[in-house]
Amino acid sequence: MIDFQQIISRAYDSIGASKSASFCVNGAGSADCVDRVGCVDRTDCTTALDSVGCNGSILIDSNYNYVNQNLIVTSDNIAAINRLILDDEMSRVDMVYMDPPFYSSSDYYAKVPWEKNRTIEMVAYRDKLDLESYLVDITASIISAKQILKDTGSLWIHLDHHIVHYIKVIADEIFGGQDHFINEIIWQYKSGGAGRRSFSRKHDTILFYAKDPKKYKFFPIKEKSYNRQGKPYRFKGVEEFSDEHGYYTMVNAKDVWEIPMVGRTSAERTGYPTQKPQKLLEKMILSATSADDIVLDLYGGSGAVAACAYELGRRFISIDCSDLSALFTMRRLEALPCSDYTWIRDAKLPYARDDEILSLIRNVADRAMVAEAMSSNRSLLSSEMYGLDIFGRGSILTES
Repeated sequence: MIDFQQIISRAYDSIGASKSASFCVNGAGSADCVDRVGCVDRTDCTTALDSVGCNGSILIDSNYNYVNQNLIVTSDNIAAINRLILDDEMSRVDMVYMDPPFYSSSDYYAKVPWEKNRTIEMVAYRDKLDLESYLVDITASIISAKQILKDTGSLWIHLDHHIVHYIKVIADEIFGGQDHFINEIIWQYKSGGAGRRSFSRKHDTILFYAKDPKKYKFFPIKEKSYNRQGKPYRFKGVEEFSDEHGYYTMVNAKDVWEIPMVGRTSAERTGYPTQKPQKLLEKMILSATSADDIVLDLYGGSGAVAACAYELGRRFISIDCSDLSALFTMRRLEALPCSDYTWIRDAKLPYARDDEILSLIRNVADRAMVAEAMSSNRSLLSSEMYGLDIFGRGSILTES
């Protein structure tokens, strides 16, 4: 039996415990750097940083200005929110999107670029927390999301059948009742396996909450509604259109969205697992934000939200605890092209040891190639063009 009040209480405790995080801009740092250097200008910092082995990173002090910047943040999302956003009232955001692990008890693998157009498969994230730990983590994210939203802002929580029913109860409690709950959106798709002892599971659920149910932004999205038998109604005052399928009217979108998943041959596909399609993200962002609003993605993953927000003329903050996610996000932004962002990394976030890196790689042959690269001190991935070495060898991202 789940004690939801205890889960919420533990979540508040975890938020309080994460308020000591410090960050480095555009490079790899260490906790030692944070204690000994307090500057944000590269020229002023060079000597001091070299003396503590920060590889030229820029360290952030409490006066660093995050307002109006696009950010990629490598950090636990609660620590990032505490340190990067709540420091400044002006940086409150307009929309938060959460696409966390789904409590599926599975590992998820990414196809990572290797030398000579090859890829290797390595673990992007593991979704194997016990139920209570999982609920505490997600609850802490929901609490923080509510805190950083403007009164006109909204939260969108993307889950599936595994856990959405628990999260709905928790989110209702945190937001203060059902009047803050705007929609349960069903994302319907065709991909996935067929069930032998159940109906085939072909949808995800997106919970849409408003910070203030009287003030939240909402811009209805229009969609086609075909007339019965495709024939014209000719109702007075009703504008009708036609295409190859027949006559239709334009109506406000319903809460069931049929949008294809990112297929194996799709041009959108990045190689990152559980990547969400741009059309799905566009629908949410366009309905909840205006031009130049800030969209915050608490589980950045492949960088799809950051890229979509940028293309729609919004600003973005993409947070993920994985350096691998930072690599994918930067690659996706550079392809647009977009260089208008800053990469920030939690100085206390550890880098994986060589043996840990090798254990994340799925294929034995690929593991051997990576081990050989490590032993010869060669670049492990073809990522120098992005200025990022996801294994923490100290490459520096060029400032934009």
